[in-house]
Amino acid sequence: MKESHLKRFGRCYELMRILRFRLGVQSLTFIAEGYVSDSKQDKELSLAFLEPNSSVKECLTVIHCDDCRPSASPDTYLFSMPYTYGLGKDVRWGHLMEFSQNAAKTIKRYSYPAMLNAAFSIPIDSEISSTELDTEIINDIIGHGFLVQEF
Repeated sequence: MKESHLKRFGRCYELMRILRFRLGVQSLTFIAEGYVSDSKQDKELSLAFLEPNSSVKECLTVIHCDDCRPSASPDTYLFSMPYTYGLGKDVRWGHLMEFSQNAAKTIKRYSYPAMLNAAFSIPIDSEISSTELDTEIINDIIGHGFLVQEF
């Protein structure tokens, strides 16, 4: 994607705001491609990945946030699955990495997990949770560059 990280984050924030505070969504899962390392890096992971012999791997990352009232803080789960490419587009999956040991630090350190955690920490009005996905809300979602796919 050629759009800047800040613009992509802004669009995701707006989608999160719509889903949480206009539709009353009580749990949400983000899945994204990214980078992961099991050792501390001196620079951003995307830059460290480019270095020869880097221990940084590409990965799929899953962030799940669940509003578990009456608790004041949501349950937030963060997992990464590293992978490498072989010949003929063969994908070799690494071991699942979970971040429960340092979840609080990890969630606060990175923008997307922090955004989800913050949004799900704010209680929503009980009337909102029964709101239907109407044309106005669909247009608001589409206006931020997302596709609405109803099943």
